[in-house]
Amino acid sequence: MEKSGVVLGGDLNIINADSAVSPTFLAITISNGNQQKELSKRAQGKSVVHIGNSDLKEVVLQLPTLPEQTAIGNFFRTLDDAITLYKRKLDGLKELKNLFLKQLSSLNVAFLFR
Repeated sequence: MEKSGVVLGGDLNIINADSAVSPTFLAITISNGNQQKELSKRAQGKSVVHIGNSDLKEVVLQLPTLPEQTAIGNFFRTLDDAITLYKRKLDGLKELKNLFLKQLSSLNVAFLFR
C-alpha cells in the first residue's frame, strides 16, 4: 500500500467491505461468535498466530440488512463508550481510596507515637 503517512507491518490483512457492509458491524462480527470461532480454526502459529487473506475469504459471514448492521454497531459502540467511562471512574475511585488509606495510615502512626 502506497499512501503518504501510512506504514504497514508484514502481518496485516486489509478488508475492503462493499457498501452493503457496515465496517463497525464487520469488526464486531469477526471478533465474536461463530465467525470468530471459524477464524480461530483457520489461524496458524504457536506464540504468534497468523491468518492469511485466503483463509479470510473462506469465512462465511451472516449479515443482516445494512440498517440492522448500523443499529447493532451503534449499540455496541455506545456500550463500549459506557464501559470505558465506568473504567475511568473506577480507576479514579481506586486512586482516591489509596489516598485515603495513606492518610489513614499516617494518622494511625501519628496517634501511636503521641
